Amino acid sequence: LYKAAQACLGSTVTEALVRETLFRHFCAGETSEEVSFAAQKLSEVGVGGIFDYAAEADLAQEASASAPAANSESVDDLASLLEDASEKIGEGHQRVLRNCIDEVANASANGFAAIKLTGLCDPQLLERVSESSLGLQHLFQSFNASDSGALTVQEFTDGYDKFFRTFPEDTAETPYSKENLLRRSRIREGKALDYIEWTDLFPLEDLDKLAERCRAMETSPFPLKSCLRAGEAKRFRRFKERLSSLAKHAEDNGVRLVVDAEQTYFQPAIDYCVLDLQRRFNAKTTPDGRRKEPVVFHTYQCYLRRTPAVLAQDLERAHRYRFNLTAKLVRGAYMVTERALAEKRGVPSPIHDTIEHTHTCYNYCVATFLDSIQQTSGAEIMIASHNQDSIEFSLREMHRRGIGRDLSERQHCGVYFGQLLGMADHLTFGLAAGGYAALKYLPFGAVGQTMPYLFRRGQENSCLLGGVSHDLGLIRSELLRRLLGRDVESPVDSDLTEGGDYPVMKGHNS
Repeated sequence: LYKAAQACLGSTVTEALVRETLFRHFCAGETSEEVSFAAQKLSEVGVGGIFDYAAEADLAQEASASAPAANSESVDDLASLLEDASEKIGEGHQRVLRNCIDEVANASANGFAAIKLTGLCDPQLLERVSESSLGLQHLFQSFNASDSGALTVQEFTDGYDKFFRTFPEDTAETPYSKENLLRRSRIREGKALDYIEWTDLFPLEDLDKLAERCRAMETSPFPLKSCLRAGEAKRFRRFKERLSSLAKHAEDNGVRLVVDAEQTYFQPAIDYCVLDLQRRFNAKTTPDGRRKEPVVFHTYQCYLRRTPAVLAQDLERAHRYRFNLTAKLVRGAYMVTERALAEKRGVPSPIHDTIEHTHTCYNYCVATFLDSIQQTSGAEIMIASHNQDSIEFSLREMHRRGIGRDLSERQHCGVYFGQLLGMADHLTFGLAAGGYAALKYLPFGAVGQTMPYLFRRGQENSCLLGGVSHDLGLIRSELLRRLLGRDVESPVDSDLTEGGDYPVMKGHNS
């Protein structure tokens, strides 16, 4: 429909129509200054805001958008031009995000800013980093002959000798020599080497040094093509520096940085970057021993089959390296494209088969995080959902564990609730009225930049159309109540009532 409108009406008219309809409903403005005004209005009713610069990119989109018109003399020249264009885009988005962090800091204490890594980095580079991460995972599985999930000394040495070469000049100081890897791990102390420690041994930007030792590239479980080339590694390091700079700016200004999840072909790279940031910026204490507020929030997509296992591994990683795992839980927004891609590649879909399985996964992950919070691990969770059953489940589980049971604790118990601007307002404002930390996602950016976000609101959340009648019912009931001066039963039975110690919101699930 959007493409047809552009063809018939032109880009200017189409963009104006989008601005006055979808954009006005789902986005808070085009600049962070405009979002500040929206956040201020929300704060007056006890709702916080998450400033979300909605710029992002996908592989096909990036390839077409950044292709230069220059007549390149060679493929290398063209690649260099594309890389330079991508770097400039990333640097421009970094400046916008720094300004966004400043606006959040001015708007509220301990506010939130959200970022998408495809807005800061060439999507093709992120995909390459993901390939490298998956290659490293496959190599671990090839070493682990017992399939136990942890390597013995014998498995490690047998695997290394099978797949990699040693050289006469190797010492314990030679990077990626067998002696060097054994010395740097705990495996010689009689402790098995699990995947968490395995990934510490092999920074993704340096894996070409390991691949150079492969005995037979064509049969290696870790092919050279999985490694970042020298130019890619250099660009990835620059990207990580930009990301670290933003996290430091957020920390200095008392702002929380929420890194959004994206498509599965980007997600291993995103996981790698965010866990690295959390290890550095979510330390439990400051150097002088004082309690430290976490800075970086990860995002877990519960429509993915792998999420419970990934979450368990990350909680163990946080415990082992003494940092606070803080995260947002979502169901996921790329279901249609993920399933289509899996079908095209002839591989199983990474998405749960049914919505019921996704609901079960979501609630399981909520309970897992709440258990961690109850154990005073420093974990924090943002329950980002429009599903009333999940919200009510979360409240019940919180109170069963004694989390936020007292009204005075609810804003600071490590549990936040979030909904998108323009959706599920009855949940957001009902939670805020109950004293909970309720937040609205406030996307902003130029209309053209926000189109992928707006498309997903229609494509992936079509079931929310049922929520329109639900919200209309709420509005009708409130209008009648004000006109008649008495309560009127809603046709969708959606009153916010008291049920025991926690609010119960009856009605629509989406």
